[in-house]
Amino acid sequence: MNKNWIICAGLSLNIGTLTYAFTANCMNDALDTMILVFGITTDTPIFKATLTTVYYVGCLFGAILSKWMERYHRSIVCVDLLFCIGSALMIFDNFSIFIMGRFITGLGGGI
Repeated sequence: MNKNWIICAGLSLNIGTLTYAFTANCMNDALDTMILVFGITTDTPIFKATLTTVYYVGCLFGAILSKWMERYHRSIVCVDLLFCIGSALMIFDNFSIFIMGRFITGLGGGI
C-alpha cells in the first residue's frame, strides 16, 4: 500500500474524530446564541433537546450504515463529504435546514 495514502487516510481519520468531538460538544455552549439566531421567543426544553439530540440520532443511523459502507471501501471519503455537506447546511439561519445539517453531520460521525 502506498505510504502517502496511509498518511492521508490517517489525517482524514484524525480530522473526522476532532470534528465528531467538536460537533457533539459545542452545541450545548451555543444554545443561547441559537435561540437568538432562530428567533425563538421562549426558551423551551424541546428546542434545546432537538438541537443536541438530532446529531446523535444521525450518528445512530450512520453507525447502522457503516457496515454497508465497508463493502465499497469508501467510508472515509463519504464521511468527509457528509461533514462538508452538513456543515454547509448549518450556515443557514433556517431552523429546519440547520436540523437537517446536524443530522447529515451526525451520519458522518456515525460512519
